[in-house]
Amino acid sequence: MNTTIIKAPRVGAYWEGEGGLNSGIFTPRDGSEPRILIVDLVQMLQRKRWGKTGNVAGATNLFDGAANTRAILEADPDNEIAKHATSLDIDGHRDFFWPSIFELTHLFVTVGDKILEALDGYGAWSATQHPDHPSNACVQGFDDGGQVWGHKDYEFGAVAVRSKSLNH
Repeated sequence: MNTTIIKAPRVGAYWEGEGGLNSGIFTPRDGSEPRILIVDLVQMLQRKRWGKTGNVAGATNLFDGAANTRAILEADPDNEIAKHATSLDIDGHRDFFWPSIFELTHLFVTVGDKILEALDGYGAWSATQHPDHPSNACVQGFDDGGQVWGHKDYEFGAVAVRSKSLNH
């Protein structure tokens, strides 16, 4: 068995050269590979609408925000949140995306206090659209950890993340 040792700062600390705060290892329940999520809190968006209120095919993944972000941009190339996340270039990294609802849940558990401090409001949009009601998307509360399906016309904050494989 090969073991890789990653020298990472403590959870919640800025990871020099990686583009944001180390939020620790995210282990998706869907069986996909665990990975480290790194969150940008400097350039986060405040009080934005989710975007297209109709159905965005492929944007219902609970664990893979990168896949949802790609689907959103394909359906709505002008989506402000997805464009912002994918346009970030921090510490030379250009692989940021809009996190899924379970990626945001992970962020709440590990660095939620830091996100709440940076948010102008209580919650942040996920890139996860409701599978049966496409006019809604999930919002992660960072004050109490609650999650709601908010109408896409409402305004919430948004964060961007990138993921780092445990095999690098």
